[in-house]
Amino acid sequence: MNLKEVEDLISTAKDKNLQRISIEHGNLGALPSSIGQVTSLLRLTLVNNMLKTLPESIGQLTNLKSLEIRDNRLTTLPESIELLTNLESLELWNNRLINLPESIGRLTNLTLLDLQQNQLTTLPESVGQLTSLNYIELGNNQLTSLPDSFKNLIDLQSLQLSDNQFTSVPESIGELTNLKWLDLDGNQLTNLPEFIGEFSNLKRLKIQDNHLTSLPLWFTKLEKLERLELSNNPLTDLSILQSLPKLKEVVFFDVSLPPRYWIEINEWKPEWLLDESNPTIEQILIEQIGDERIRQELGSRFDIEPSRTVKKQLSIDEMQSLDWKALEQQPLSVALKMVAKTGLIYGGGFNSGDSLSTSYWLGSEHQDYFSVRFYHSLYDSPLDPENIVSRVEVKLDRTT
Repeated sequence: MNLKEVEDLISTAKDKNLQRISIEHGNLGALPSSIGQVTSLLRLTLVNNMLKTLPESIGQLTNLKSLEIRDNRLTTLPESIELLTNLESLELWNNRLINLPESIGRLTNLTLLDLQQNQLTTLPESVGQLTSLNYIELGNNQLTSLPDSFKNLIDLQSLQLSDNQFTSVPESIGELTNLKWLDLDGNQLTNLPEFIGEFSNLKRLKIQDNHLTSLPLWFTKLEKLERLELSNNPLTDLSILQSLPKLKEVVFFDVSLPPRYWIEINEWKPEWLLDESNPTIEQILIEQIGDERIRQELGSRFDIEPSRTVKKQLSIDEMQSLDWKALEQQPLSVALKMVAKTGLIYGGGFNSGDSLSTSYWLGSEHQDYFSVRFYHSLYDSPLDPENIVSRVEVKLDRTT
């Protein structure tokens, strides 16, 4: 969409007192300052464009309730944003913001603030003035702490802090007892603070991809918890989870484990292999219990070999240099998880995102193949896997 077309759209919106303007996938590089004249606007959506800045005139849209500028290139916000005091939803997902203006604290009617996938290292103290917030999304930034004023956001129901650089859970969230959803995935946590046990309304807790070795006793206080995601932590005992009355789903080893698995892992039983219908859980059982014990207790009742899984972690260079012909001796199916230099990019199925796909065919009949897709969110750069992915985790499953 060229500048003339945008200016014509703005002129029409002004003349007709339109309440909504949406420009998506328009390659818009600049927003004309005339946008400030459309004072009737309630919703402004500028998605998947190439905006680097916003005009100061945007502060004239004082009736605006929703501002959505995701998937652009913003590095800063104009000071005039403080004038949008009727704003209820501000979505700035997937830009390049390195900081927020202190004036953002004047947007006291905000209930949703989405800042995922930016480059934020800190938040201003004024964020604590946003006391109407119910949802705040801060995932995929470079945060190591939160301001003390965060404790004022007592109406928060959902807090996403995934894929940042936290080595401990910020104490400033300790008073957010109305939280129903807490996402701490992909940080560097070695333990969880006891105050999380006071989150009596918590229904979903995500703590995957950390360094947790145990679940604390205060977990029993989370009586409303319904879903817990624990994958990629060196945990050995899940037995405390049996005391949670509302818990319906536990994700560990990247799969939802039925309640019989909520015990010490070294107490898992080989006989479960005889009635386990989920092939992924079957693989996990084999890996955790070990061949020798399975053969001793089950004998010929269960054949380990057709279910054998070979796991490898490969760099991109190693992946590309693999001798795939050597693997043609048997059919293989492959699951993979790609990990970015700053955290998890992608895991499981192939269904969305910009991708560079490379397929390696295994077997002369081309019945099985290995497909690698590198996902990213940088719309302005070439798809260069070396800049996006630090390693590829590959699972090669023998199939019958």
